[in-house]
Amino acid sequence: MAVFLRDGYRLAQPDSCPDELYGLMAACWMTAPEDRPSMTQLLAGLQEFSAALGHYI
Repeated sequence: MAVFLRDGYRLAQPDSCPDELYGLMAACWMTAPEDRPSMTQLLAGLQEFSAALGHYI
């Protein structure tokens, strides 16, 4: 598995996954740790996503 990850393999976006959520997921998979969102940034992104989703439900 480590070889796949090192070579850049990542899971495809599931059909029912909104682009915004997949973008957050993909940001967490960045190779360099400093390129990944902090927990504070991740929480803010998830809260924004949840609030936006609430407008449609």
